[in-house]
Amino acid sequence: MEGIRIDLDKPLPITGDSLPKSVWLDVSLTPQGSTVVAKAEPVYGDSFTDEVRDGIKHYFVKVGEIDGAGKVKDFRTVVEINTDLIDYLLAQIEKHKTDPDAHMELLAKLATGVPEIIFPEKSAVDVGETPVFTWGKFVPIFINTALNAVQVQVDHASKDFSSPLFDSGPDSVAAAQNRFAMPPKYLLVSNMYKVRVRWRLNTGQWSPWSVAVVFTTKAEFNYVARPDVLGLDGVTGVQERPEIEGSAFAVVGDVPDTHYSTQFMVKKGDAVLHKSPEVLGGFKYQLPAGLLQPGKDYDAYCKETGKVLGESEWSYAASFHTAAAFITGDAAILLVAWAIVVKATATGTALENLAELYSNSTEQEAGEGDWAEYVVNAKVRGRIKLLSGTKNNEIVTPDLLEVNDQVRTEHGTATVESVTEQNTSTKIDFFGDGSGVDVWTFEDSLVSVGNRNIIPSAGLVGYEEMKIGKGVILNDAIPTSFNPNQTSPNNTFTFSWFMPNILDGSSSLNYTTPSQGDHMSYVRVDSSIVKWTTRFSGSSVEIPRPDSNEYPFIHLALVVTKNSVKRYINGELIADASVNFGNETVYIMGPESNTGSRYLRMNQLRWFNRVLTVDEIKQLMNEFGLIHKVKITELPDVPARAHKIPILVAATGDAGSSFTANDFEELPIAEINIGTDTDPDSPDYIYMKSVRKAKPPFRSISMGLKKMAKGVKVLVAEVRIDTWKLGA
Repeated sequence: MEGIRIDLDKPLPITGDSLPKSVWLDVSLTPQGSTVVAKAEPVYGDSFTDEVRDGIKHYFVKVGEIDGAGKVKDFRTVVEINTDLIDYLLAQIEKHKTDPDAHMELLAKLATGVPEIIFPEKSAVDVGETPVFTWGKFVPIFINTALNAVQVQVDHASKDFSSPLFDSGPDSVAAAQNRFAMPPKYLLVSNMYKVRVRWRLNTGQWSPWSVAVVFTTKAEFNYVARPDVLGLDGVTGVQERPEIEGSAFAVVGDVPDTHYSTQFMVKKGDAVLHKSPEVLGGFKYQLPAGLLQPGKDYDAYCKETGKVLGESEWSYAASFHTAAAFITGDAAILLVAWAIVVKATATGTALENLAELYSNSTEQEAGEGDWAEYVVNAKVRGRIKLLSGTKNNEIVTPDLLEVNDQVRTEHGTATVESVTEQNTSTKIDFFGDGSGVDVWTFEDSLVSVGNRNIIPSAGLVGYEEMKIGKGVILNDAIPTSFNPNQTSPNNTFTFSWFMPNILDGSSSLNYTTPSQGDHMSYVRVDSSIVKWTTRFSGSSVEIPRPDSNEYPFIHLALVVTKNSVKRYINGELIADASVNFGNETVYIMGPESNTGSRYLRMNQLRWFNRVLTVDEIKQLMNEFGLIHKVKITELPDVPARAHKIPILVAATGDAGSSFTANDFEELPIAEINIGTDTDPDSPDYIYMKSVRKAKPPFRSISMGLKKMAKGVKVLVAEVRIDTWKLGA
């Protein structure tokens, strides 16, 4: 157990009078002279967690249960070996070399490691209300693995985390800092609690939970005082990038502490518009451009963190009102409309790649001096979809990029060096191991035969019109459908397909056996959920509907073995049902129902003759149609979001000038920020600001954008030109 060999030469007695009971083994290596010996003792209880006791690591495993009548249920694993032991072990080694599932649990644990809590120490006392939990750093074993989130749970010492007192959820900031500050209002004075932590890799794998550490809180709490936002409450006429300042650091109680960091937040109503990174050692923060809008009400907050006592509460709101116009130069020109659109809508949405927008021209007022300089500002909404396989020097995306395009990420700006297209939609042997049996791209017409339709060799009609009641047989034979036993050992196979993420959309794939009849598997998209229903087990599973902008298609996978059926949506296991097909043939057919009113939609249906892993299912989900592998200049880390940077342009001239697209010149970028706000359709954006451009005196000006990516949106209300008059 955990590498410790337990070999008893005589039965281990089980004592105690009360029944029923669960029996566990407490296994440890006990010092004996200059060596250690394995020790195993029976213990009784519902649950045990591995722990360190008196400097010795104890491991626990459940070995059995005894019911009230004295009947024993053995939980130990017994392997019958009918060959020479050495030959058997050698065969297992070969299996581990060739079967990736043979050691998945071992590899997963090796890949993730297990966090070890540093603070609090075991049985720590006098812990404050907002302790800063810390743990050892993650040490990667495999290349290209890194942390992207940490989860912390706290519970009463007497409980088992089944309903924890506090759960942080996945936290990327804590993962980067190896620390998590417990928020106030959870822990009470003079109470015993326990904390545990686990982390998640960029591969999606979670580590096991750490050993839980028990601690006791103080009889009286000391904590960081709630700070104030200085000089902003009630202020009007605030410009675009105000500097927010927090009050001096202070502590309530008798424990000395020093300031570690300050964090700032801006809200519009109840919606959080922006949270700053932690400002280490400082009390001031300037808001980024593009966040605030003219003539609006906002609230600013701050909180402070001490090195010992952790975080304060957020300050009370400091309410302020922005100016009617943000003026950098002598005037701020707000534009009216997109006067010229190329591959775009009049409202500013790019319909194709390389779209262009050009604004109306604005003229200087009569009696005012000529303009001599200007700056162009624009907020561009929408981002590049990043797929698995993205690295710090390569983006994998369905979006189209070109050589020399600029891409903005949270880790800086990168330049596209090369683009390789990859179309896997018709590739049968997707994984290169012969497991792919067939693929249907749904491009040809259905051929009706009786009450069923046959998919011709080239495929069948697109996802738009495949009506219920017609059924689908996945080859040209009638009526046997196909027999997975011919190519799939032990009725083991996987089906993968896509359906459009549209309201009232539905998709279905049915399978049947001679003795059990049809097993309907039906998926439906409602306004807020995706619901997958199966007739054979009577089970329905619901998940929140994915964002249709990010997931225009929903990926479905059905994994069938002779004793289980698993369902996946967008790479996540949502249901695992037990069945018993025995040695019967399992036939797969398409939708079959007597409702007659629904239309079923599917695309890129794939058949594999084996069980696919979760990672393989996610790969199928991500590689839908044309994929681009985009080499970029190396970034410091793997990006989680990216935006194609369009080109800012402007044109100037005399009063009465009428500009064409050829009159606009490209502007160098002076500032670019990534942001997220409350826009219901495209909350993610980049804010661009050009250099201050000097020109011969002019009285008319217009601005625009070129080389926009398909799907991005630039509202004319979110662009601005700042101008300076001659001699200013």
